[in-house]
Amino acid sequence: MKIKSIEIKNYKILKDFEIDFLDKDGNILDLIVLAGVNGSGKTTLLEIIYQYGDSKKREFNKKFKIEFDKNNIANEKIFYQKAEEFNIIDLKQEIVKYIKSKIFKEEIPPKEAYKEFNKFLNNVFDSIEFSLDFKGLDENENIYFLNRFNEEVAIDNLSTGEKELLKKVFYFFVANIKDSIILIDEPEISLHPSWQEDIVKIYKNLAKSYNNQIILATHSPHIIASTPNDSLFIFAKENDKIVAKKIDSFGKDINLVLLEVMGSGIRDKEVEEKILRLKKLIAKKEINSEFKELFDYLEKNLNDEVELGFLRARAKALNVKS
Repeated sequence: MKIKSIEIKNYKILKDFEIDFLDKDGNILDLIVLAGVNGSGKTTLLEIIYQYGDSKKREFNKKFKIEFDKNNIANEKIFYQKAEEFNIIDLKQEIVKYIKSKIFKEEIPPKEAYKEFNKFLNNVFDSIEFSLDFKGLDENENIYFLNRFNEEVAIDNLSTGEKELLKKVFYFFVANIKDSIILIDEPEISLHPSWQEDIVKIYKNLAKSYNNQIILATHSPHIIASTPNDSLFIFAKENDKIVAKKIDSFGKDINLVLLEVMGSGIRDKEVEEKILRLKKLIAKKEINSEFKELFDYLEKNLNDEVELGFLRARAKALNVKS
């Protein structure tokens, strides 16, 4: 089951909103990235998709039209991983629980259970610099992997990034999610920028290998710049309503993404004008009283960490103290 298109008449911030998940050749996309500043309607759209299939909410469904491409697959479902749920998962506990279930409940030999897990790892981490094979559990339920040098590594000794990436995808493996729609809000949480650039490939592999459609909502410039152009939808405000625009950002410099893509006019007009004025002063390297006044105002009032991070970095480069 995959979504072709969505129409929304009037729900929260989304009014007369339309979006289609097709590539330039008319094929349904496996991976969709919804991007924009906070409050632009990305999470609202995920909520609509998740609730749309609930037969108990027929009144809710009257406000929307979602066109699916169904293939009569019995286990088709919609899964929603919210931003706050990423840090709830205890990776060690979940791996032990999964392996013990395979061995003792399903009576699968340990080597076969390990092989199954490794197949999943190889599928989803293909084409990125992440080389780990699951070796197994010892008698004390300690978990071990093999690295690219065939060295044994305890799970506690994996890098923070490696553990976070495993955490991001392990649930989908344990739940055996296939032929489904997966909604993920802010996958960049807890990930270093270098790993954020890889998460797009990982989710693309997860979609392709298991016939899923994955829809991400993000405001990470690293994820945006790593997303193929067909898959990227920027939420922007035009004529007093939110629209989903396709913008070519694949492979662009992160600062350009911040300037061209994230500066999409969702904010209050006065705040937007102050940001644009400050950027002009930065470009001209004019550090005067107006600059300091604008910078102090935005530090106190701008509720957008991505934009603030960019402004702080540019100000720091000009030796401005906040």
